[in-house]
Amino acid sequence: MKKTKILLTPLFLLLFLFQSCKKEDITTDENITRKREFERATFKQAEINLITIKAGILAASIIEKNGYAYRLRANHRMMNCEIVTIDSSSNPYHFTIEFPNGCTDDEGRPLHGLITGTITPEFDNPGDFIDIQFVNFEYDNILFNGTARIDINTKGPGVTTATLNSNLATTFEFGKYKLDGSNTFYLSGIDDPNNTSLNRLEFEGGGHGTTGGVSFTQTITSTLRIPMDDPNCDAEHFIEGEVLFQATGLPNRVINYGNGQCDNVAFITENGVTTRFFLDD
Repeated sequence: MKKTKILLTPLFLLLFLFQSCKKEDITTDENITRKREFERATFKQAEINLITIKAGILAASIIEKNGYAYRLRANHRMMNCEIVTIDSSSNPYHFTIEFPNGCTDDEGRPLHGLITGTITPEFDNPGDFIDIQFVNFEYDNILFNGTARIDINTKGPGVTTATLNSNLATTFEFGKYKLDGSNTFYLSGIDDPNNTSLNRLEFEGGGHGTTGGVSFTQTITSTLRIPMDDPNCDAEHFIEGEVLFQATGLPNRVINYGNGQCDNVAFITENGVTTRFFLDD
């Protein structure tokens, strides 16, 4: 019995060590996967936010042929091959915007699917709104399903404020990755007909999302700005502001879009290390 005990003790220790290492490896692998999912989501979330507001601008422009939304659509190179149906016999109006196969924007990014919803006849005054439903709508290889609503809050000389609420399920990289989220953004549209270089759209607010095994929050900590009618800056992305992304058990990530310079550069800071990346890549 004594010999058996001596032989089993090392064997037991080896098994224990093996199991402990195996468990640690699995935990490490899971953390690496979660970190990668979180990083991917932070890159895609800003693009999803912008496409959502572009869809709202497009919907507003179908009833406004010479106003701010129509100019934004033209200047911001929005979709230009859509088939629009609008029922103006009801209030609010009902509309559908269909993008047939082969549709692209002027930079060759693919468009396909359906945007439908309702819009108040003017969409110009406090209380006016757009309700949007995405039905397998694909833009730039991001597939959208879900809803968004834009409510105009105030309108003054050169400034309109609105609230954007969205509840979206998106997939990207040909369906490989999924990102669901609900967000509330407070928008300010600056429209100065005497100096279009000042015209811009500003974002504040935030929300939350889930991707794979990660749930995260996004908070705009410094107002995001994108030029919307500036002949000297045709950026398709934010050029100013900062967003904080947080997920339990993972390092915070901060994306900084700069201080207003018209370029395609942004910076990510994580664990005190800042990395530059290019938004058009």
